[in-house]
Amino acid sequence: MTDKDNLNLLIIEDDDTIVAQFKEILEQYNKNEETLVKIDDIIKQNVEEGLKAIKENYFDGAVIDLKLSTSDSKESGNEIIREIKKTMRFPVIVYSGYLQDLDSELK
Repeated sequence: MTDKDNLNLLIIEDDDTIVAQFKEILEQYNKNEETLVKIDDIIKQNVEEGLKAIKENYFDGAVIDLKLSTSDSKESGNEIIREIKKTMRFPVIVYSGYLQDLDSELK
């Protein structure tokens, strides 16, 4: 087997239960010896942490909750996606119970 490549995944989610689920899934995935690509995750739980992370790190993709409870605005996830689209342009998966709040320009 060759050396494993790493995929850097940004997860922005404010619900501790969902964060734990993501961590468990990724841990199980990375334990599989047949996995050719290891996923390194960075988890942030609010808009400010998310924006700081994309300015300071390189990511191959992101999973973003649209409505972060630390923000009253439905713009919270949209703000992060806009910044990614503007400056980095990597794939984003929107994970949310509020998909109707996704900005039409980001679809």
